[in-house]
This record gives sequence, structure tokens and C-alpha cells, in this order.
Amino acid sequence: MSAVTVTCCIHETSYTKKPGKYDFPTLSCQLPSQEHTVSPSSLAACCGSRGHTFSPATFGQNQRTAACFQQQQVFALDFDDTLSLHEVMDRCRQVQLPLSFVYETFSSTKENRFRAVFIHNCSIDSAIVSKIILTMLIGLFPEADKSCIDVARMFFGGKKVLYQHPQINDFEATFTVFELNTALIAYLSAVDSKNVARKIRTILSKTGIGFGSTFPFINEFSSEAEFFGMCQHTDFYQIKDLSKKIEEIRISSTLLVENRSTFPQFIKINDFYSFYFLVNFKQKNSFHVLLIQTHSTPLKNNNVSTVTAATSIRKKSQKKLLQDFPFKELPKYCQLYRSFQNGETCLDHHHLFGLATQFSNIKEGKTHFFNLLSSSANDDYGYNAHRRWDYYYNYLVSQRYLPRNCIGFCPYHDQCRPSSNMISKALIVRKEIRQTSQPHYSPLPDAEQELEQHLLEALDAKGKDIHLIEAQTGLGKSTAYLRHLDRNNTRKIIAVPTNKLKDAIVKSATDKGYCVMGTPSLPRDQMSPSLLKKVESLFQKGAYRLARLVMEKAVKRHPSPALSAYLEDDKKIFSFSGHLVTTHSKLFTLDASFLQKYDVIIDEDVFRTALRMETVTLQDLRKLKSKLPLPVTQAINLILRRLNRHPLTRYDALPPLDKACHDDLECFADKRLLTNALDFLRSEAAFLDKERLQYAFVQKLPDTKIVLLSATANKELYQKLFCRDIHVYETKEAAYQGRLLQYHDASYSRSYLAEHLDQVIENVRVLCPGNPVITFKIYEQAFCPEQELHFGNLEGHNDFTGESLSIVGTPHVKRCVYDLIGLVLGVPEKTVRSANLSSQPLERNGYRFWFHTFTHPLLREIQLWLIEQELEQAVGRARLLRHDCQVTVFSNFPLRQAILERDLPALPDHQSLG
Repeated sequence: MSAVTVTCCIHETSYTKKPGKYDFPTLSCQLPSQEHTVSPSSLAACCGSRGHTFSPATFGQNQRTAACFQQQQVFALDFDDTLSLHEVMDRCRQVQLPLSFVYETFSSTKENRFRAVFIHNCSIDSAIVSKIILTMLIGLFPEADKSCIDVARMFFGGKKVLYQHPQINDFEATFTVFELNTALIAYLSAVDSKNVARKIRTILSKTGIGFGSTFPFINEFSSEAEFFGMCQHTDFYQIKDLSKKIEEIRISSTLLVENRSTFPQFIKINDFYSFYFLVNFKQKNSFHVLLIQTHSTPLKNNNVSTVTAATSIRKKSQKKLLQDFPFKELPKYCQLYRSFQNGETCLDHHHLFGLATQFSNIKEGKTHFFNLLSSSANDDYGYNAHRRWDYYYNYLVSQRYLPRNCIGFCPYHDQCRPSSNMISKALIVRKEIRQTSQPHYSPLPDAEQELEQHLLEALDAKGKDIHLIEAQTGLGKSTAYLRHLDRNNTRKIIAVPTNKLKDAIVKSATDKGYCVMGTPSLPRDQMSPSLLKKVESLFQKGAYRLARLVMEKAVKRHPSPALSAYLEDDKKIFSFSGHLVTTHSKLFTLDASFLQKYDVIIDEDVFRTALRMETVTLQDLRKLKSKLPLPVTQAINLILRRLNRHPLTRYDALPPLDKACHDDLECFADKRLLTNALDFLRSEAAFLDKERLQYAFVQKLPDTKIVLLSATANKELYQKLFCRDIHVYETKEAAYQGRLLQYHDASYSRSYLAEHLDQVIENVRVLCPGNPVITFKIYEQAFCPEQELHFGNLEGHNDFTGESLSIVGTPHVKRCVYDLIGLVLGVPEKTVRSANLSSQPLERNGYRFWFHTFTHPLLREIQLWLIEQELEQAVGRARLLRHDCQVTVFSNFPLRQAILERDLPALPDHQSLG
């Protein structure tokens, strides 16, 4: 920003003493024609030290009269043995009004007479506004010579400069009319705190300034939106013809913001009122507005509540303040507030005023503001800061100030995330998703290299800990571990989500020359329908040993090469000397002693497999009790009694059964039971829903080193589930090559889709023509009748690699699922039962947004993680990291790297959802 310059009339003649009475006519006549544009320091030297006569204003027609006034930026007050220089400077300091320079006049003895010069931030082209400023200055310094109020006044030079602002040529040494207004209010409040409003009206009653309720309407704004926001909170529109001038006012205010050299704008509203706009060079994008009454006697029916010279704008009903503002969250988002709270720097008046406009719009904001101002961390603000700011605060409340835009007052605004004001940093409106941090993406080769380094570090680690490597879907996790299967000469078991992916890994490893075997898959397509039904029924009932016996007997009766190979290979894996590839489910059925021989590599998140949920009917459970030992029966009876009192409970593990008893139970289950009652014997928590019991049990990971590679695994949940040391390796995130577009105009929950299904289907059809759709199982046929991929069965499927696809839905699950997981992970039973869900603002993955979730932190984390990992798995099917395609998501849960759209675009030929 350029240095300050001022234009005024400076006579060419230098004097060493006060000009005589015969010099006065000559000086007065010649002065209007001697305009000069100089720096403030040059003006101080010329007039204060070398005795040149000057007039602060400039004039037309070579006549030094108020009628010929052109502009003024320099304002001077004379003190003739009424105040000392120290007292003047101290008052300026107390009210934080910059004083440019002071010089001793020719008639002074011992510096008892002097002239104080103030320089306004910009030039004033209105004699009315200049007189308002002079009147306010004399109100602030009633000891000054009252004749200084004349805008056409001529001032003689002086003997010497007594004081000069250390930054005299900078805008910091200038004042604004807004700062002068607040300085006057502060001074009057210190003199007589009970009569400030009356005194300020008395002082300014004949100037033509309009009043906003108690105080003059002299306000500062950082945007036209801020100005019009204040208009909407007052009865400006009762002023005749104002509405017709709104567009002209809008254009003028925009010019002031965008073009810092624009001259002040005086905009007439009607025959009686005008807005006067002033640019503010001290603060970027800031400008000032004064309401001026330009006629002393308004006519009848002018729609104005009063007809006095100092017209008031009648206020509307009391402004509604923000409730329950999260002050504790504010230091995380606002550096200026943090500086104020901690006393890191002593903020100047402009910064504090900007903060006060935020607090004045919050209930309990005043108490919070003054508690901080009076805290020991802020001693630098002075002993009377509380009293001074009490009136500043009342001023902005009476003027109904909206929160100032950060750009207009905050020195840190360009270091923060985009936000209009301090309040909006801490608050988020519903349906809004706001980015809170700028993500950093690494080049894809760098992320691949880091993944490889993490993998090698984990493979080389000693002990039996879990090593969790976080890496994006499609980054090349399987490629990385297949390069190092033989590392350290240890045998490895690779566990993947599906049989299809298992077969692909076996083929890739074999092609690379490794000695690899895959655990066999049940040959369903080569089994008789009756046998397949029998075997799957036994699996569903938890009778795994009996299922194998049934298949062995079937092979003997009806030889089947495929089934024989399956049974043989299922035994062969225990004697195989190479590496094994299996599924997540199969991993947990393998004997613990057998797994001790291997390092285990788990590809993709295994949490939902390890923490299983099954269902049993109460009828089946009662039947099973008749075959159980008495201690087990008693334990089940106790569980059922607890469930009758409350449908959700956690309990200790049931007493173990010997092998013979368990074998008998499998036979019993085959003949008498319809649901999985056997796995209930391993359960830890249950939920009773009428005659059905949903229960949860944990399948422990093998007691050997585990290397888990996943895009979605959650360390906190794993730690609580397995109670083992977990080492986390965070891999750099690379930018998608493709595009992830997300619409969050609605919740897209199951219930929302049930109510708006036809419209959502039409929107997806128009926005994403021909795309495959991943959604809830219940709706997949409605979107894509030939597709069988839905939420819940996504891991390990690569069918849509490189294809554009659509994802519709926010995959919430039943409340009891969250509750059961919470119980198993250690949330107290009473806490889970009483846990509430509510819409609340969240911060996650660099976003802030509203979401309907638990208030309890761990239950909330469980819910959000389950939703997030399902959506990320769905997005990962397209492999955006390496393919230039588009995935379009319809969900109110924000995903990493998404281009967020709050509203659907206008859709042709039909009404889109709002």
C-alpha cells in the first residue's frame, strides 16, 4: 500500500513569528489558489517548523468559504493554555485515536499553546461530513478552541514540532470517522457514564448526522452483504425512496471495496436523506457509511419516525442471539480469538472491535468477551479497558452490528480456512459440509514407495504384534506383499475377503514362482441341490464339524471328484510347506497351533469378520438348553432373565463345553434347530427383539505376527477388540486420477429412499445415465435389476474397475448393531442403554458437517466408521486412484477427495429433490 498524502492549501510565505493584521487579508486571499499535495511529514515540517500558513481544506473559485468547499483530509484543533500536550496525547492514547503531529504556535510561551493535527484516512468531499468530524473532535476535546469547527478556517504556522507520530506517513497514523465516533463514545462514557446518549445527541444535534437508535449512524462494513444485512435489521426501508436507490448503493459500495482509489460517494436517497460512503485504506475491503440528513425540515408523510435534525432510525424488534455457542471449540478455528484468549499479543482497537461484533451476536457473548478482556493474560489493555469497552460494546449492540467479516479486521484471515466471520468458523449450518483443512496429496509413486517401506518394516518386525498399514484402495497392496512373500524365509498366510480374490492372488503368486496353495472353496456348482442345502444349513447353524462329516459320507455314497478334491485339499493345507492363501472367514476356523508356524498378512479390514453377529430364536435356545450341562443352562437362564428386564445386555463368557458334548450338540442342531444356537455359546452380548435374539461374539486373531493392510481399518476399535499392541503405519495419500462427485442435498438413508425412491431413481438416471449403482440390498433391483453388488458385500470385488458408477445411500445399520459392538468393545451396559442419537456438528477427515449420530464418543466412532468404511469400499470398486472415471455419490456423509455439491443441478423435464 502506498504512503499517505494529503491535499491542502499551503501559503508559500514562511514566517518566524505570527503574521500581523495587515498580512491577514493577503494570506486569506491568496491561500485558496495555493493547493499542494504533500506527505504528512512534509506538512508537519512546512507548517509546524517553518511557519507556513495553511488551510486544511481546499476550495473552488479561489474563495475560502464553506460554500466553495471541495475536500478536506486534515483536521486541526487549537489549545490555548487549556490542556497540556501530555494530557492531549494521553487522551488520544486512552481512546485509541491516532494523532499525526502537534506544533507550538507563535503566541505560545513554554509550550502552553499548540495546535494538534489529525489526518483522516481518506479525503472528505462533503462540508457536512467535515463539520461532523470537527464537531466530534471538539466533543472529544471540549477544551479546544470552538472556532476550529469552521471548515474554512485558516491556521498560521508555528515555531517547532512538539510531537510527530512515529509512522506519520503510514495509514496507521490516520484516523477514520468510525474510530473517531467510538473514541468520542469512550471519552463521554469515562466522563459521565449515565448520560452518554444524551450528551452525544447534544453535541451532534445540529450537524445533520442520522442516529441509529442511541448512537450516530456511522458504521464500518467489510462487504456490501454486511451493509445490507444491517439494513435488513433496521427500519431503513421506512425512509421514502430508499428501495429505489438500493442498486445504486450496491454498485457504489462494490466500487469502494474493489477499487481502493475510488473517491468517496455521496448517494442521495431522497430530498432529505443520503448515505455517505468512505473508503477505508487502513483495512482491506473495509468501508464506512454515514447516514446524513440533507434537509433540516422534512415534509409531512415522509415515512420517517422523527423530523429532528439528528434523525433516528427506529429499530425493529430485539435481535435474536445465537444460543449454546461452542466457545470451547473456537480456539481451534480462530487464531485471533486464540491470541485474545491467551494474551499472546495485545490486540489494537480495530481487532477488538471486530471480535466484539462477533460476541454481540451470541447469548452470553458479552460476559465471555469481558471475562477475557479482564483476565490476567490481558493486563496490557489497561486499568480502564473494561469501562471503555463496555460503551464500545453497547454502541455496536445498539447499532445492531452483524458479525464483521474476517477480511475486514483480522490480520490472520489469509491463514485460516475460508469463512465469513468468527462465528461461522465454529458453527455449521445443517446440510452444509465445510472443508476445514486443505489436503495435501503426494505423487502416486511416492505413496507406492512409502507403502513398500511400511510393508518391509512390518515384515521385519519381531514379536507377535499387529501391524496396521493404512493405504488407499487401489494403491497396490497385493502387488506389494506378493513381491516379498519369501522375505525372512518365513511361511506366510494371506487372508483376503472373498474366494474370487483368493484365487486371483494364488494365480499371481504362482506366476511369480512362489510355492503357494489356496484353501479350497466349496464346489457349490458341482454338488447336488439337496447336499448343498444340507451343508449350508449346517454352516448357518454353526455345525461346522458335522457339515464336513456329511460331505465325507456323501462322497462315499456318490463319488464326486470335485467334492473329493475339496475335502482332500482341506486336509492337505496342514501338511503343505509353502505359503497359504485363504479368506477372512476361513482364517478364523484354522487351529491356533497351526497358525503359530506362519506370519499372517490380512488384505483389507477384518473387523466385521472378527466381531460376528448371528441370530437365534428363543424357541431354539430353549431346545438347546435341554441338552446342555447344568452350569451352562443356569448361565443361559440368567442371561434370559436379564434380557426380559432389558432387551440389551452384556455377560461373561459361558462355561466351555468338552468336544464330545459339542459334537452331540451339532447332531442335535441338525435335527431339531432352525437357527444358529451353537455360536450363541461363544457370545458376549445380546439384543432381544420379540422372539429373536441377536448376539455378538469375537473370533480372536491368531497369536502370531499380523500384518494388516487396509484403507479403512480403525486403530482405536482394533485395540479395544483384540487387546493387543497395534503399530500403525500411515501411508501418504495420492490424488485420484478419476473424479469423485458427491451430492449431499438429502440424508439418503433407507427411510429417505423408501419415501422418495422413484424420484431418486429418476435423478440418478438423468445425472448418471448408464452407470452401475451400488446401494442397499433392498433397493438394488429397483436401480439395477441385473446387479448383485450392494452395501455389505463389496470387499474384494473388482468388477467395476475403471468404470463410472453411482453410489446411492448412507449405509446406516440397525441401532442394535452399534449397541452390541459398543458392549463388546467395553462401553458400560448402562451407558449403551441410555445413549442418545441427535443431529450434531462433527469434524472428520478435514470436513465439518451436521450428522445424526451418538453423543457418546465411542458409539459415535463405531457408527461413523461403519458408514465411512462401507462408502469408501463402494468408491474403491472403480479404482479412481488409477483410472480416469467418475464415481457419483448420493450421501450426506462426506468422503475424502470428494467434490461436494449441496444441491442437485437443475434437471430437465422433472422436478428434482430439494
